[in-house]
Amino acid sequence: MISTIIQSSKSFSLPKLNSLEPLVRYDFTEGYGGQVPIGRNLQGASYNATLSAGFTSSNYKPNEYAGVLHFNNASCNGVGTSTPYFMTVATPNVDNYSFFMGFTLEAILGASCFGAEIFTGGYAYSTHDWWCGLSSGQLVFSRNGNTLNTGIYPTVGNRYIIGASNNYAQFFGRFCVWGSDGTSYTTTSNVGYPASTSGILGIGKYGGYANTYLVNIKLGHYHYWSSEALEISTFTNLKNQYKRKYGITV
Repeated sequence: MISTIIQSSKSFSLPKLNSLEPLVRYDFTEGYGGQVPIGRNLQGASYNATLSAGFTSSNYKPNEYAGVLHFNNASCNGVGTSTPYFMTVATPNVDNYSFFMGFTLEAILGASCFGAEIFTGGYAYSTHDWWCGLSSGQLVFSRNGNTLNTGIYPTVGNRYIIGASNNYAQFFGRFCVWGSDGTSYTTTSNVGYPASTSGILGIGKYGGYANTYLVNIKLGHYHYWSSEALEISTFTNLKNQYKRKYGITV
């Protein structure tokens, strides 16, 4: 387990979210504010979250895309909550939520991963679950068993920024994707979104659900807002602050 990593400052300026500060914020970018060296607690204690055991200093790549953490998973690790390379946080079962993440896709595991590879998901110990990942190679967002197909088939080595939000009372969902290969997708469709509660959060799995569905990615940042359903315009603004890190041109 890594506790703290100190590296020299880089020129990239890590966005400051101000009033939009999320419940969970992981940023592995060097040079916070473009002024000071980074000191990052990978257990995430200050952000009410925990990265599991299984990381070593070799997983942190400070010189790749201004800093990433490698979830170096060669294949799905089956069933079990003790599997390394995931993060969970016990959030309230809220009706409104948002997430925003950026990563490099290192491998596509396909059939070895139960037919789905999950970047992030939430599970409320009921039918109220959601996940974002790959199904048959296509980037999808699934909410309570309803799947939103983007038509995007991510390619190994490319970088992606993804954001999604849910508003139960107003019956809407937002979903957006931007890739370093020039791909992009945004929608305000309510397909897959209307069910309530977000449950327990996870990276590479349905939060507290037993199956892991782990991916092989290099994670640059991960944000999660509880009780906040962000607009596409907000995601776009955040994307514009991070696009230099991920080589996004759209």
